[in-house]
Amino acid sequence: MPAYVLTSGNTFSGGEELAYDLQTLKLGTVVGEVTGGGANPGERVSIGHGVMAFIPAGRAESPVTGSNWEGRGVQPDLKVPAADALATTLRRLGQAPAAATIEAASPSRSSRPGPCRFRAGRRCCAAFWPAVPRPSLITRCCHRTS
Repeated sequence: MPAYVLTSGNTFSGGEELAYDLQTLKLGTVVGEVTGGGANPGERVSIGHGVMAFIPAGRAESPVTGSNWEGRGVQPDLKVPAADALATTLRRLGQAPAAATIEAASPSRSSRPGPCRFRAGRRCCAAFWPAVPRPSLITRCCHRTS
């Protein structure tokens, strides 16, 4: 039975590892959008005065590729908008999904990260994600409301 992993720009960390591993081992097909790009583990450390920093504590590395998806994300085999990933996958499997099924399983606004409620926005959160080379890749905010 074929395995498919559906991804979006909000897929991060462990979800990315599953997608990357199945893809590189040729055990599955990744369908959707490029993922967030968070491969390397670490932890938040207080650096004083209420400021925290994300300090990398390791490096995920695939024995197949000798690399990982840090900073660039997992590249899907079938690149489609996340909202279309389920329908695309079902069509590949020869199924005609009902519109209600797709709507019920598709990402909604409530599942997307909310805006940072701090005035500094993503800049304040960059202190938590210094290993991310581009702030646009920050998909989780420590201050988000949702």
